[in-house]
Amino acid sequence: MDPGGAVRAELLEVRAVTRARTGRLAGARDDLRAALTSAPRAPIRARLLTRLAGVSSGSDDLLRAANLIELALAEAGTDSAARAKALAAGAIIDMDLERRARAQQRYDEALSLFERIGDARGVADILDGRAMGVFLDGEIDAAIDAFEQVAQLFRDSGNLLRILTPRCTRGHALVFAGKPEAALVDIEAAGELASSLGYVEGDAYVYW
Repeated sequence: MDPGGAVRAELLEVRAVTRARTGRLAGARDDLRAALTSAPRAPIRARLLTRLAGVSSGSDDLLRAANLIELALAEAGTDSAARAKALAAGAIIDMDLERRARAQQRYDEALSLFERIGDARGVADILDGRAMGVFLDGEIDAAIDAFEQVAQLFRDSGNLLRILTPRCTRGHALVFAGKPEAALVDIEAAGELASSLGYVEGDAYVYW
């Protein structure tokens, strides 16, 4: 039907998310770039730039992804939801770039914003990122507990796709704790969920 403006941007974003979740990252990036040319408002552009940074960080270039987050924050302005999502994504990229102090600052601000606007899924995202930080810092037992709490939060909020990462990474932590049999319980449960959802990226994480 060749829609324009916000409708076109929204449809392209949905297709980009679908492509990313099925492993077609180049197509996802193309859709997000095309959506940016149609997005009429700054908060929408901020959201699209945040998504583009997330796709790029895993497939393209971390420094480029970090720069996209800076653009997203500029577009977000005073929009709390858009800023919180950009900060949360930026914190993950900062952790990958070994910028731990800035990652923590961004997690703190994003958590405050998500709590202010009542975004339960956003709060769960922040706690997931913090759990990963605890794991990467070598605090294995604390990470095992944190990933369990995060997986339950995602389940309670109905965000089934997001359960997979904390559940699998909890399994990884259990291996480091010398409990491989318990690890397989978590990982196999995540595998069953990924298969039932047709989630290719989740399947890959489970197999890894």
